[in-house]
Amino acid sequence: MKPFMSVLLIVLAVLTIPEGVRGQEPVVPPEQQEQLQAWYMELQQIQQQLAPVQQEVLEKPSIQAQQEELGELVQQAMEEEDPEVPQHMQRMQALEQEAVQAREAGDEQKLQELAAAAQEIQAHLMTAQAKALERPAIAARLEAFQDELRGEMIKLDPEAEALLDRHDELEAKLTAVLDPNAHG
Repeated sequence: MKPFMSVLLIVLAVLTIPEGVRGQEPVVPPEQQEQLQAWYMELQQIQQQLAPVQQEVLEKPSIQAQQEELGELVQQAMEEEDPEVPQHMQRMQALEQEAVQAREAGDEQKLQELAAAAQEIQAHLMTAQAKALERPAIAARLEAFQDELRGEMIKLDPEAEALLDRHDELEAKLTAVLDPNAHG
């Protein structure tokens, strides 16, 4: 997999997690925890329902071209934010291979060490990615890509619109509770 595609997969994965859920764990009053859990579970169910439609749309050449271009832009911006990003990406790939070998060997201690190293690298990558996504030009391109993806998903399956609307509603609710300072 090309490095920029790995980055884009990280971007897309992060985008499916409400902003308030990312990063540090907020303190949630006990009376809201049950509601938050229900919203989060429903959000996951919607994502599972939308996954086949999204995957089919992502296989369209025009969407793939946009995805690749966006991935390259994000990758470049990440490298500008943190010149060590390429080394971090290479190290993550090496850690994956080492983890496979450790898993096959049944070496739990090595797996734990590799996981800790991967988490540290992931934190660096997520920081660079967050800074890259804050850039107005990239934010605009990402929004345009998301709008195009959404439109194509609805064209493919008109029922997806209601699921996408509910997804957005749940994401907004979670963000409002988990990150009251978030705007949007």
